[in-house]
Amino acid sequence: MTLLPANPPDTGSANDTLSQQLSELPAFRAFLRAVEARFYANLPMPEPVLDLGCGDGHFTSVAFPQGLEVGLDPWWPPLRETRQRGLYKQLICGVGAGLPFPSDHFNTVVSNSVLEHIADVEPVIPEVARVL
Repeated sequence: MTLLPANPPDTGSANDTLSQQLSELPAFRAFLRAVEARFYANLPMPEPVLDLGCGDGHFTSVAFPQGLEVGLDPWWPPLRETRQRGLYKQLICGVGAGLPFPSDHFNTVVSNSVLEHIADVEPVIPEVARVL
């Protein structure tokens, strides 16, 4: 269990994060993503990291500009865009209920604004626990 400090350290200007989001997103979505990106900036994320539902990679480009090990998404068109961003060591087209990794493979799993879009989320949670 990791406890977050009551006053997280400043990791950059909120305006910088928002500006990055506004360059590609509508204002309402950019605001939400900027807040989320700042949240992740203060969390320890031991590698390797799986991004469950990486989508087009835009969020990762702002929240994790250093990139992540693995991005997984069920849709080819966003994965093609993600590939162009060059943020992941590996991209996989697949679903969270059947992750192609051995148990205990990842130290961190990120899934930002994804779980609510999965029609049958029940098998995904134990599968994520298995690979952690």
